[in-house]
Amino acid sequence: MEQSHHLLDLIHSYFPHESADIRTISPLKLAYLGDAVYEIIIRTLIMERTGGPVKNLHKRTSELVNAGSQAKLILCLQDDLTEEESRIYRHGRNAKTSSVAKHADIHD
Repeated sequence: MEQSHHLLDLIHSYFPHESADIRTISPLKLAYLGDAVYEIIIRTLIMERTGGPVKNLHKRTSELVNAGSQAKLILCLQDDLTEEESRIYRHGRNAKTSSVAKHADIHD
């Protein structure tokens, strides 16, 4: 356990930061971070459940980790969101971005 604290201290020394209220972080930055978390979850599930060569893992992951698939997923989840989660989703959905992913529809 002591070793893990040392590692965290080392990481924090390389990347100093101050505590921030998550409500002050822009929705686009939160979406950027959320995309990374979502991709790790999907990669883990694909690897555990399908196996095979990395090329096939990447292809399957790419089918699920894209704007279109995420748009379909939120439609399935919307009825189960709390009021605050719905508000945060709408806030992020309405955030203005200057670009659209290469294979994404602007509505996704």
